[in-house]
Amino acid sequence: VSLRSLTCISNFCAEPSVACFYVFAGSSVFGEMGKSEELKIAVCGDDAPACRETRSHAEKLGHCVVFEQAGAEDFVVESVAAARPDLVFVGCVHPEEEGLHLVRRFQDCQPLPLILLVGRVTPSLLREADDAGAAWVVPVPTDSAVLAEAVNIALLRHRDRRELRDMRERMARMRREFLHRVKNDLAVITALMHFQAGSCGNSGTERAILEGADRVRVISALYDVIRTSEDGDTLRLDHYLELLLSKVSQGTAAARGIEIAVSADCIILDGARALSCGLIVHEMVANALQHAFPGDQREKLIKVDIHKHPGDEHIEIRVADNGTGLPPDIDPTGATTFGLQLVSFLAGQLKGALTVDRSNGTAMTLSFKVPSAMTTHR
Repeated sequence: VSLRSLTCISNFCAEPSVACFYVFAGSSVFGEMGKSEELKIAVCGDDAPACRETRSHAEKLGHCVVFEQAGAEDFVVESVAAARPDLVFVGCVHPEEEGLHLVRRFQDCQPLPLILLVGRVTPSLLREADDAGAAWVVPVPTDSAVLAEAVNIALLRHRDRRELRDMRERMARMRREFLHRVKNDLAVITALMHFQAGSCGNSGTERAILEGADRVRVISALYDVIRTSEDGDTLRLDHYLELLLSKVSQGTAAARGIEIAVSADCIILDGARALSCGLIVHEMVANALQHAFPGDQREKLIKVDIHKHPGDEHIEIRVADNGTGLPPDIDPTGATTFGLQLVSFLAGQLKGALTVDRSNGTAMTLSFKVPSAMTTHR
């Protein structure tokens, strides 16, 4: 890279860290790219002098200008895309507004190597241009040497971005395929458990196997939510529990005339904590379905509330029914049944507190603390 070019680039901004990033990027480019081949160039924008000067320099460098259009209207984007250029120069009188708008429109329409022509380069403009998708920023007026180096940098950065985008798409496809296979495997396990339950010949064993199959469905529902989440590391707890309980409402609860009402805040959790919450809610609801309504009660209701306390980092999950109530001699923390033992164990994993209210039916409440950065209160 010529000393004059490095001086020009370094003078773009007052922050040394930003300037050094662009200098080092340029020094790595020219060792790999060398002299650029003939390219099809498009020049557009409402800064007519900058566009004319850029066209002149591009032609001196041996490039073919296939499109030149004054103005910053959106129709220019479609016209440039139709010309199928190898690189686009965008020159606007107000680059922070019209220039960045055009760059974003180009990226939405057809991602191309874009160089933004500006009268004055600032650190904030460099960051905004990079976020918008511009491969490089060049101050005008300029000369052919700086323009040639900018072209090489823009092509290389665009190539790197395209490879990164392709890699992310491949990873997303692999993730979807992995989740799909796990979901299918869980379905196979559930089917095998049902088959085994039907052939065991013992009612107690059959019930235990079917309860295990229901717990596998709780895990399977988690993968349904993960598959649609934007972040593979976290998910919406309210979406997960609503999906889980909707399946219960359409099955056993509907057959016995029991209503399940859900009220949930928007809460973001990691998969491990969300699964623990899903299993706890499933066991609480299953216990209410099995024991809370033994007679012919007219109104049968199970309420599930999931809320985050405003101002702190505690999440509260409450499952209440208007049934006969939990006998006073049964303590969930010291129960002998597997379901309540599982609830107590998972509550301990969450480092939460489990309480029982027997005043009007049964209400079991789990309260636990999570990092504030992981939750969102609605």
